[in-house]
Amino acid sequence: MKNSEFEDIFTPLDITVDYGGNFLDLFNKKIKLQKEYFLKNFKKDVNLKFKVFEKLGYSYLLTTHDNLENLDKILKNPYFIELFKSSDLYLDGICKIILVYSNSSEYFLENLALEHKKNEKKLEKLEKNYTDLKNNQINILDVHDWLNKKLDNGLHLAIEKLIEDNSINCNIDAGLIKEKIKKELIIFSNADTLFYDYFSDAQYLVDVRNPLILREKNLRINYFVRELKNTFNLEISNQIICELTSTIFNRQLDETGIKNILKNANTHPINTQMMAQITVSDENNIVEHFKFIDKF
Repeated sequence: MKNSEFEDIFTPLDITVDYGGNFLDLFNKKIKLQKEYFLKNFKKDVNLKFKVFEKLGYSYLLTTHDNLENLDKILKNPYFIELFKSSDLYLDGICKIILVYSNSSEYFLENLALEHKKNEKKLEKLEKNYTDLKNNQINILDVHDWLNKKLDNGLHLAIEKLIEDNSINCNIDAGLIKEKIKKELIIFSNADTLFYDYFSDAQYLVDVRNPLILREKNLRINYFVRELKNTFNLEISNQIICELTSTIFNRQLDETGIKNILKNANTHPINTQMMAQITVSDENNIVEHFKFIDKF
């Protein structure tokens, strides 16, 4: 195995080169080749995993002894290797698995729980502040009247501007148009409706971003399983997840066990604690990394 072969296989594609519309085909071919190369050589070269994690932008994960130890456990599991080889997962899938494992630490999960509680308290405080605003507005400035006047003045100025720009005929009944528009935008003249519509959307976002289930046992394993599904979706099989939980957590799971963990899971797309990041070199427009990063 020559180092130049590794560099050639893992050299980023230059997005400025004219590939005749076949860039995606070449990209898919390249990541398939990277997976084949790794599976063929990782037992021969103990440092290959470090080089791959560095090339794919995940080297920071292997600075933690626990992550490195469990990566070695995974790579020494022949059943996982066979399942991985025949799966739709590419080489970066191994990096993502270690990232999901790292994010399944007690420390990380405690932070998630604290973040959720913090957001809930923010919403409680927001609702209380709005209630205080309504209670203390008497004899000062009624918020409903204020909103209604703002809407009325805003529409009046907008219609005047349209007439000046000859966008509408100056002979039309501008007042009638204004009233029709106000009727459509009535929500913006009602403070309660406007606030609680916003509040409802904010509460929804807090809820769907919460991956934890109240009073559940085996939180680390359950979170690990759910986050794998959120990250890989259909690309990862339940068989692979079973092998991973057995290898990393020494917990035997079967198909039924996986389904039970996922049964009450929050599988909303924005729930996953990772997001995609593409890094492009400023100098030569080369795609250096396409990876998932930790939000926290």
